[in-house]
Amino acid sequence: DGDTSAEATEVPSLEASVAISSHVDGDFLPGRAGMQYRDLVPDRQGGFVIASHITIPRGRMNGTSTSTTSFMGEGGPVPDYVHFHKVRFQMIFCFKGWVRVVYEDQGEPFVMHAGDCVLQAPTIRHRVLESSEQLEVVEVSCPSEHETLTDHALALPTGSVQPDRIYGGGQRFARHDAAKAHFEADSLWPGFESSDFGLLAASNGVGSARVVRRTTAAPAVVVDDETRWITSAPPVCAEARGEEEAGSIQGSSCRAIQLAFLLSGSATLQYRQAGQGGSQDMVMKEEELKATASFTLPQGMLYRLVKCSEDFAMLQVTINEG
Repeated sequence: DGDTSAEATEVPSLEASVAISSHVDGDFLPGRAGMQYRDLVPDRQGGFVIASHITIPRGRMNGTSTSTTSFMGEGGPVPDYVHFHKVRFQMIFCFKGWVRVVYEDQGEPFVMHAGDCVLQAPTIRHRVLESSEQLEVVEVSCPSEHETLTDHALALPTGSVQPDRIYGGGQRFARHDAAKAHFEADSLWPGFESSDFGLLAASNGVGSARVVRRTTAAPAVVVDDETRWITSAPPVCAEARGEEEAGSIQGSSCRAIQLAFLLSGSATLQYRQAGQGGSQDMVMKEEELKATASFTLPQGMLYRLVKCSEDFAMLQVTINEG
């Protein structure tokens, strides 16, 4: 049945901070199975989280130079093996391209397309089988340093389908199919709509993920003074603790971080941070964001996105400290 223990993973205390990452040439580094990794949270929030923008560059399938002929869409095998991770939380979001994967006791292999997401429950055995050229995914894991172990004894698929099976940490496997996504007007973002992936319940209250995007009714340029300030990260804490109002946890012992990754378009991030005079001396800071940029904010920080382009869309992930 595999290792379903939850106590094997030690998670460092969250050292929350503002982290902003913009894609520049040369910031991808080689990683596992021929993939290249871009670090979205360089300070790792004290070792609490790691988030990566992962890509398989063109030419990987046949060994050609990544700067020559493109074979996008042809696909090919990925040199992976059956393995599992000792984590507290881990999700994979397919940003571009497609990838064929298989999971322990979750039926036959399936293909993830752009916009799809899976919650990889702790210790679930899995394997990446093949992918399109120039596949791009976003992976978010807690903690930043965790064990990845090989399972030579288990063959996938197992021939079993157990959608309600409980893996490590009391979590279930969950799969979000973007083709079936339901969007509704967002309660925090006027002129925007959002689609929740349903990861909070499956992760046993540890984390959530959703896509937020502009609607056609939103103004082309949001006027700064008319845009409400939003408090980052409280929804996952409130729901995990069974509280009725997300805002009710402000000032409580609940702590979380919120990571956003721009899927398309552009926006200006504004956030308020205590100055030299402490909480009474709030300083507004500003960052210009384009597609593939990311930002991480501590729980309770006031922020807003202004001057969002018409094609603006972002992936938003929230992780509760516990």
